[in-house]
Amino acid sequence: MAVNPNLTNSHHNQREIANMRYSATVYENHEYTVANGQTDNALSAQTGAFVTVLVANYVSIRTDQTITVEFNSASNNGITVTSTDSPFECDRLEITNIYITNAAGNTANIKILLM
Repeated sequence: MAVNPNLTNSHHNQREIANMRYSATVYENHEYTVANGQTDNALSAQTGAFVTVLVANYVSIRTDQTITVEFNSASNNGITVTSTDSPFECDRLEITNIYITNAAGNTANIKILLM
């Protein structure tokens, strides 16, 4: 990503880079359910995600149950997301898949926005 050479203040360059990160022209929105007891449920396999957005740099996850989320690999550290944490947002990470585990006791209704 090129920095505008006309900006001499490094603070302005950082702001320009931050603004460029959120100027996506495509996005994906997926709504689906993960049954109780499902482990490492891959978003791409369940919904066909990451077809329009091959690498997401921003993700927003909404859930009505407590779930565990892992980005890019099911062997990465899990992040617990509760319904009161919704929406859980992540940026500044190149995400190519999302793995969800549901041990909440109920089916989790999940909405995910990828940009």
